[in-house]
Amino acid sequence: MRYIAKQDALKNAFLENAMTYKEICTKAQVSTSTIANVLNGKSITAKTCNKIADALSKPVTELFE
Repeated sequence: MRYIAKQDALKNAFLENAMTYKEICTKAQVSTSTIANVLNGKSITAKTCNKIADALSKPVTELFE
């Protein structure tokens, strides 16, 4: 199954954590193109959702649908 980011929630989480996209990529162990795809509305796997949510210290359900 694939998931799509809740754009506003994800962007707010970036701001709340005061992290750049590159810092999030490093912490989540995903590529910069993955973050770009997420922010552009592309779907991602549950595993990637979990990595990003963990890096942002947010529940997956708050950031993805």
